[in-house]
Amino acid sequence: MSQPVNAQHHLDRRNFISKLGRYSMGGLAAGTTMEMMLAPTYAALQTPSVQPDNVVPPEIIKVRDNLYLIGGADATEPSSWTGGSNAVFITENHGVVLVDTKNPGWGRHMQNLVKSVTDKPITTIIVTHTHFDHTASNIEFPDTVDFVAHVNCARSMAQTTCNFVTGCEYFQGENKKYLPKTTFTDRLSLFSGKDRIELYYYGAAHTDGDTLVHFPALNAIHPGDLYPGRYSPFIDTINGGSGLGYDNVLTNIVENFQDALIMPGHRDNPEAWTKLVEYQSWWRHNVDDVRAGMKAGKTADQIADEYVLPAEHPGFGLNTSGTPTRLKINTNIIYNELKERA
Repeated sequence: MSQPVNAQHHLDRRNFISKLGRYSMGGLAAGTTMEMMLAPTYAALQTPSVQPDNVVPPEIIKVRDNLYLIGGADATEPSSWTGGSNAVFITENHGVVLVDTKNPGWGRHMQNLVKSVTDKPITTIIVTHTHFDHTASNIEFPDTVDFVAHVNCARSMAQTTCNFVTGCEYFQGENKKYLPKTTFTDRLSLFSGKDRIELYYYGAAHTDGDTLVHFPALNAIHPGDLYPGRYSPFIDTINGGSGLGYDNVLTNIVENFQDALIMPGHRDNPEAWTKLVEYQSWWRHNVDDVRAGMKAGKTADQIADEYVLPAEHPGFGLNTSGTPTRLKINTNIIYNELKERA
């Protein structure tokens, strides 16, 4: 088993911004700087390469029968953030299937948590998308594990040069052996019977390689970061994310799964199906609001500045810290995509 990534992999704020600066801003308004883009999200991205002293390792909770959740805490609460939340599926005949890993340094904690509920080995790790908070601890698991991901996610992870959030620096040199061994394009079935897992790709949204994981026997899904909770999503345009694509992906999920239990990518507990349905409706409202504003001759910034949370969707967080706000960033992304399609 490889050692955790050492401190040299932890980029400070200045190096992180410099590294990201080599990439396209992907749909942001003219004049938007890299510092502006990072402001709303940097707290969640500034993660240590080893377990910090002030963070308590998450618990593993039983969700349904042989399905468990390892929390990662809300990304907006950095004091308790370990990275993404993880599904643990104990199969009858194929060992343990883990959905995502966490920030660097958390692999051993995850393995200890799995051992607390089963003596079966972890044989398969499904990667929902390329971001380091879902992939960095891959290298702390046995290299005999079958890593599974969408082809676009695998491509991003295998880059030799990438921005920090992509996480490809963890898979250089000898660590290439931890890259996904099994990939798919639209849909992939793993195993059969009660062990069956279905993987779906509905197009670009959070990134261009987001996998939705479905456990049919338990009617539960792990959507990665496609459903982040009740707040504005991070649309990673550098890695192919799309605002209009987000609308399409959420719509496909709502239409193709009914009353499934949701295991969100950044929550400590599962959530009811109605939460994702509401999220899809809210995002559709955002897209329609931008479309109407364009038709009225408004700029993207004007549309964002005039945005009012719809009465039917109270309580959604718009990530309004930083300049520009996440609301303004996402409005610009949708606006520019609509212009391109006009």
